[in-house]
Amino acid sequence: MNILEVNYTKYINLSLIGFAFSLPISKAGTTAFSVTMILFWLLSRDFVSKFNELKRSKFILLLVSLILFSFLSILWSPDKLFAFQFMQKYWHFLIIPVIYTSLNKKYVNSVILAFLSGMFISEIVLYGIFFELIHYKNLSPSTPVPFMDWMNYSTYLSLASLILLNKIFFTETLKWRTFYILYFLVTTSSLFINNGKTGQVIFIIMIFVTILINVQKKIRALFLTLLLTFGILAIAYTTSPNFNNGANIVIADITNIIHNTYVGSFGQRVALWTIGANIFTNNIFVGTGIGGEVENFDYYANALNFTHYISMKIETGFLDFHNSFIQYAVQLGLVGLFIFLAIFYSLATLNFKTKEYHNLNILFISIFLLQSMTLFTFHLNHPMVLFALFAGLLISISKLENQT
Repeated sequence: MNILEVNYTKYINLSLIGFAFSLPISKAGTTAFSVTMILFWLLSRDFVSKFNELKRSKFILLLVSLILFSFLSILWSPDKLFAFQFMQKYWHFLIIPVIYTSLNKKYVNSVILAFLSGMFISEIVLYGIFFELIHYKNLSPSTPVPFMDWMNYSTYLSLASLILLNKIFFTETLKWRTFYILYFLVTTSSLFINNGKTGQVIFIIMIFVTILINVQKKIRALFLTLLLTFGILAIAYTTSPNFNNGANIVIADITNIIHNTYVGSFGQRVALWTIGANIFTNNIFVGTGIGGEVENFDYYANALNFTHYISMKIETGFLDFHNSFIQYAVQLGLVGLFIFLAIFYSLATLNFKTKEYHNLNILFISIFLLQSMTLFTFHLNHPMVLFALFAGLLISISKLENQT
């Protein structure tokens, strides 16, 4: 067969299904399918048509703008070598234009189901570790998360659970609705037996949003949400030692913060956010440049009397403020922060003809922004590939649904 006659689009879509399936369970698989998609995309050629298609997407133009401005910030960064190394992680976003120019509508549901299938496998392993039926990498029932850190996995679980809840509202077949209800209960239980407080808080907030956007009678929706939320929390607090312990830790951290003592995970984050806000005020418009955030850290930590609260190792040239908004405000100033927010605004303004996809878009944006309040999501591998998959999928679905 002539290499030019190969149906590369088909193989890109099949690789995308493999990518979605690998996301929760295999970093190596995720990377392999990313490279495969990009390779097939390059082999398919027709770059002029692809470029013309890409430049019509506001989302992609804004994402490229953020990356280009980040490169530009190297000019005023005090640690240019680190800044170049830092920028390498943005390669994960290369699959977004691949998805946008290649996704076939008939594969959309398969991609979402592949992600849910990968999550299901990860949950089986999690339950096996929790009930001590499986021994995996010296993990224990108190830390049963198998394939990634518990903070990111809790967000994955939160997203999967809310996708399933969204599907329950739009599935008419009794067999499939029953399946989604059972899987929703399994996934939600998984969320509350691990230590991921971030995903648990996101879930509690987003279950209100999910039900409110799906139920027309808002009073009934509010009552149903409160009943479901308090029921889940009560069961989780009384039956899950990990959730019980985590909830008590958060309450203790908040109590300490009220008394100006910034200990514990949450307390340290508040201290870092305060330091970051002060660094930002001296570099308002274009920031410190990538790698420059470390330069004034000690000064403000001492000035604010936070030094003895922050027990963390600062990487050479990099300080993680555990908040994407503060991170970009410090690194890239108002300009970078504006572009970052505009990326999500462009997602929020996508037009969908199918309400299920419209609701999925709202859920994904909200979940990712909430996670971005506690993590630098555009620097960590697992949030980046999750963003690449769903952002690429959503902008593609919107394009496909509005083609005439």
